[in-house]
Amino acid sequence: MPKKTVLWSPGARADLRAIDRETALRIMHTIHSYLTTGAGDGKKLQPPSHEFRLRVGDYRVLFLPKEELSIEVCACSVAAKPIADRCFSETCASEFGRGEA
Repeated sequence: MPKKTVLWSPGARADLRAIDRETALRIMHTIHSYLTTGAGDGKKLQPPSHEFRLRVGDYRVLFLPKEELSIEVCACSVAAKPIADRCFSETCASEFGRGEA
């Protein structure tokens, strides 16, 4: 089976390092599960954004599917839902230079 890849933006890496170790490991495990089985609480955000959101407890992981075997993680943050979706769209656009924020 081909290896699946996660590309972390610099901002997402900083977000992950700022989170306690146990939660960071849970986030990485959830991303791995999502990539390998599709399991997890993930959904596509509403247009005009192209991002997907994966929930991990109180955290939200924002990512862009790059191809079948990889994703680009834009951010890992804790925020109230309306704020998180708006901030994530802006973050993903600025981190990877895509889409309209």
